[in-house]
Amino acid sequence: MDARNSGGLIVPEAPGDHLAQGGSSPCSVRPARLNSSTFGDDEELGRELPPDWTLRKFQEAVKGALSEYFASSVIDETARRIHDLLTDCPSEADELGVLAIRTA
Repeated sequence: MDARNSGGLIVPEAPGDHLAQGGSSPCSVRPARLNSSTFGDDEELGRELPPDWTLRKFQEAVKGALSEYFASSVIDETARRIHDLLTDCPSEADELGVLAIRTA
């Protein structure tokens, strides 16, 4: 920790700050931004719901498809609807699983 030039506050060093200090070799340079975090990587986070979808809209569509299946036991139409939903919202596959378990 370094209290210098911090107005008396103790400011902890961020992980990897030692890489940004001194030296001009490529391995001692810290990138300005990492492409991943604890929330996922850039590619994964970029696949959120499309602009015209909300989580509630997705959940209602899934519940409707599952309710139809449990009422009629006809899998073909339900599979088509689920496939269409996951084509539109691929990042919500885990939400579909949660809803299927809760509905069953």
